[in-house]
Amino acid sequence: GEYCFNGRIGFKNEKKAVELFLQAASQGFSESQCHLGYAYEYGVGVEQDSRKAVEYYEQAASHGYASALFNLGYCYDHGVVVAKDKAKAVELYKQAASLDDTSALLALG
Repeated sequence: GEYCFNGRIGFKNEKKAVELFLQAASQGFSESQCHLGYAYEYGVGVEQDSRKAVEYYEQAASHGYASALFNLGYCYDHGVVVAKDKAKAVELYKQAASLDDTSALLALG
């Protein structure tokens, strides 16, 4: 899915990427769940849906996937679908930072 999503195979096919991510996410692959969160957050290959984005970030974060922890923290930090909660955001950023997520390290200052 990632190769279709990013055009690493010579062409981009975001809809096909989402289809492949859905298959993998249903089998518990946290990286695919996080990619789906991104796709739904920004409307890439699917209709934009922030609620679905948060749901997929939560699924991936529950498996300790660093990017999802950061993205979910961002949602709490900025009140994207969820109630704004700085303490929860910092907690998620710290978890992501402990897994060497650069964006989380920057968010924590």
